[in-house]
Amino acid sequence: MAVKMSVLRDPRTVRTLESAIEALREQLATERDRCGQAEARADRAESRVEELRTALADARSSEHTATGEAAWFRSLMDEQRSWRLLRRLRWALRPVLVILLAFATLPVQASSAPLEPYSCRLYVDAHRQCAFGS
Repeated sequence: MAVKMSVLRDPRTVRTLESAIEALREQLATERDRCGQAEARADRAESRVEELRTALADARSSEHTATGEAAWFRSLMDEQRSWRLLRRLRWALRPVLVILLAFATLPVQASSAPLEPYSCRLYVDAHRQCAFGS
């Protein structure tokens, strides 16, 4: 579009064009500022996303570690439960064993019932273990 030279020489037209150009410059400066602010927000959002990704990776690692530790604690508790059961059985059977050992060490009296063969009697050997006589 060609503008005639005579139109450009008119001061009113020149002022109008200058004011339009100035308004466009102001709008351009405003848009550049907005664009710079949007870029800064985008950069902050990207850095926040990276921080969150790192935090998520750390949380996953911690969760994996915690899961392994929980499984280890469960197995340890199961093992201790079985120990408690064995300990209870040992303490429950201890009086029976003491009674058996006491009877095994009693001397045979002449007035007692007929004696059974020596091989069938329960006795305590040198290692304090219960055993059947032979």
